[in-house]
Amino acid sequence: MKKKTVIFGAGYHGRAAFRKVLTLKNLEIINWVDSNIKLKSNYLFEKKILDLGSLKTLDFDQIIFCGRHIEDQLKAYKKLGLSKKILIWDSIKLKPKTEQIKKRDVELYKILKDVIKKLNKNNIPYWADTSGLLTLIRKDKISILSDFDLGFDYRYIKKIFNIFKYEKNYEIYRGYFQRKKKFPKIAFLSKNKSILFEPAVLDFIFYTKEKRTFYKFGNKRIKIPFKLVQQKEIFQYKDLNIAVPARSKEYLVHLYGKQFRKRARFYNNPLNYKNYKIKKIVN
Repeated sequence: MKKKTVIFGAGYHGRAAFRKVLTLKNLEIINWVDSNIKLKSNYLFEKKILDLGSLKTLDFDQIIFCGRHIEDQLKAYKKLGLSKKILIWDSIKLKPKTEQIKKRDVELYKILKDVIKKLNKNNIPYWADTSGLLTLIRKDKISILSDFDLGFDYRYIKKIFNIFKYEKNYEIYRGYFQRKKKFPKIAFLSKNKSILFEPAVLDFIFYTKEKRTFYKFGNKRIKIPFKLVQQKEIFQYKDLNIAVPARSKEYLVHLYGKQFRKRARFYNNPLNYKNYKIKKIVN
């Protein structure tokens, strides 16, 4: 008999857990639970999203925790005093099948090729950043992580938003994060609607320069010495020439530590925005 299972979190990692369950014979996802009250009563993959308190009256056998906020999720869940079985799934457990990664790679490659072409045409400097740089230097599949990041000097924000408005081959999302103040966000998603693998995502990250330091816009806790970004070189990926920091290894050590080549079993998120607003640009 299949165990009635709930997934905590309807984000990227929760969806990865759902896809993993599809390959298992002894589990059945009956609901999602999410701390974002705005998602309450919505449906994802035909399963209803509940708030945390709903678990008190829900008939289920076990709950899966995964992603960037496991510690906070566990603290909130344990306050309910429930005795259901807890499953904690790490990045190894959540890793998609090879075939799924290949399909997502194809979609991300198409977006990257088009976006980089437009950036070069309009003389906008960029560099493969964080997740994007990690996958290139690790020589991993470019879509193995939740997204592929490109970094930019904030001075180019208006020009970038003017260039990327509408596109027929993929979706463009434009909007802003809101913490103490608003700051812009732009991302590109493939039009994949398959339940079997995640849409490919290319994300833009903006930095402001103060003296000899680059600060992540909206979060000065993340800072990068300008000397690590100043010089660029080309990383060849298939037929794409992708700009990366010339001191890529130092850059990654600065961000992730000396063990950056080793993929972490559990994710963490240094940015925890209380409110996230996004506007979809309709093509």
